[in-house]
Formats: sequence, structure tokens, C-alpha cells
Amino acid sequence: MKKGLVLALIVPLLVFSLSSCKKKEAVPVAGEAKPADMLNLFPQESQAVFFANLEKLMKLEAVNQAIQKDENYQKYQEFIQQVGIDPQKDVFYACGAILSAPEGEKQNAAAVINLKYDKEKVLGFIKAQATQEEGVEIQEEDYNGVTLYTGQPKDEKEPGCFAFLDDSNIIVGTKVGVQGVIDVAQGKKPSCKTSENLTNLLGDVNQEALFWGVGFFPAKTMDQAAGQNPMLANLKTIKAGTISFDYANQAYAGEIKLFSDDEQKVKQLADFINGLKSMGTMAAAQKPVFGELLNNIQITPEPDKVIISVQITEDLIQRLEAESKKETEEK
Repeated sequence: MKKGLVLALIVPLLVFSLSSCKKKEAVPVAGEAKPADMLNLFPQESQAVFFANLEKLMKLEAVNQAIQKDENYQKYQEFIQQVGIDPQKDVFYACGAILSAPEGEKQNAAAVINLKYDKEKVLGFIKAQATQEEGVEIQEEDYNGVTLYTGQPKDEKEPGCFAFLDDSNIIVGTKVGVQGVIDVAQGKKPSCKTSENLTNLLGDVNQEALFWGVGFFPAKTMDQAAGQNPMLANLKTIKAGTISFDYANQAYAGEIKLFSDDEQKVKQLADFINGLKSMGTMAAAQKPVFGELLNNIQITPEPDKVIISVQITEDLIQRLEAESKKETEEK
């Protein structure tokens, strides 16, 4: 057989095999994954996504001091011994999603904790706590090779569910939500990264922050919120929003973005928020430190969104705490 004919047969086969093999996105490995990798686990129908960089949070000096000084510090140490997880060393990320649902149907949600853990220790601790504190018996069932654990606390209307996805990730949420994460991890369903609308929204938030979230607001929900208070009528046009909270250079920074297709309503909403800020500033005239806090809040209207941002230094926080303590003592 001539070489040209062999190539003519092999090349199409190679092209076909490559195109038919859909690449499954990697499941985030504890200690190695990046924050954005957590999005590989959530379904395409995610309506909102929230993320917390617990590793970064636990390294903050303020958090470390709070843990050391907490009156339950001894119980914290006992927890580490029992479960084999040190929150300051072994826990990395927590990411959750709310899944869109047809009108009238129950909303489902799931969260994934990325960490280093011993499954048997964690499972034994959860079962013991469920039995002792809630009187709940944990039920087990198989779902595509992954064991689902469900139980319904006395005060909850719906049973909770959790599963050990692998050595790095534990899923918690509603049963449908947990199953959705498993489906995505196993490559049976597309991830939220394939949602163009959600991806565009993710581009408007700082994914390196301590905490961030993005989501779309159902029109019915916004109509109800606006209907309860005529002053909030402009909320009807808000379609989506993002939020982020971070710490750097001894200062905390927060930002909220509210998106709308109506430029005029965006301006009206910004004016309304600025009005509330002005009222607060006047009320805080006798307390300069509270006025300083309000002055750090910036409201910026853009054609498609309102941006609300604030930056608070550690020094300002200390002065706010001192003023609050003073007011309490005077009462």
C-alpha cells in the first residue's frame, strides 16, 4: 500500500478520535487547585455562584487572633483531634451554587468544600453529631458510584445531603444539587463555565478576592421586593449582580455591582442610594468616625450598572469598635 494512501486513511481517523473525545475538566485537588478551578464542578444551570477563599482567610492575623482568644478555643482543639482537620492548615476553598428551577418548583443548591481530610474520621464525626444532637439517622444510597448520605433534622423541612466526591472535595446541599455536582465531575453534564451569561458575569468580579459571588435575579423576586416598598421600585430593572470582599495592605475592600438594561433606572437607583448615604452622613454628624465610614462609600453609575464600593482600614475599624464600646458603656 502506498504511503500516501496510508496517510489518507490514518489522518481522518486521528481527527475523528480527537474530536469525539470531549476533554473532562479537572476536579480541583486540595493544595494544588486555583480558585477558578472550583467552577469546574457546578452545573450549567447555576443561577448564582459564591466562593470563599478559606485558606487566604485563615492566614489573616485578625482571624488567627480571634481563634486564639475565643472562649471555645479548647473545643476548637478537640474538634481538630476528633476530625483530623485543622481549619487553618487543611481547608482551602468553599464554593456554592443555586440552581435555576422552573417556576413553582423547589430551588436546589450545592456547595463544595475543598480540603485535605480523612473520610472515615469525618463520616464518624458527622454521624455521631447527627445522632446525639438532632436524633437523625443518616441514610445511604449509591449514585453513579458515589455514596449519598441524607438525613432530615427536626427543624428542617427538607432533608440535607452530602457526599465525598474524592479525596479533596466534600459536597453538601439538596439531593438534586449534590447529584448535579457529581454529574458534572464525572463529565456527564456541562459545567457552569459553558454558560455564556454566567461567564460574562464572572468577568465582572474579582475571583482572587477572599469572598465573591455572582448571580441573576428572577424578575418575580425583584417585583416582589419592589412591591413591598415603593422606594425600591427601581429594583425591578435589576437583572444581575456581583459582590466581592477582600483584604490587602491593612484594609478591607468591598464592592457590589447591580446590572440593568435601563440606563435611566440605573441613574435613579444610584441617586436613591446616594440620598440614603447623605441622610446617614447627617445623622452621624455628632459621631465623626461614623461619618468617615460613610464617606468611604462610593456610588458610581455606569450605563449598564451601579457600582457600590467601600474601603475600610484596620485603623478605622478599631476606632469604630472603640466608639461602639463607648456608646454601650454610656447606656
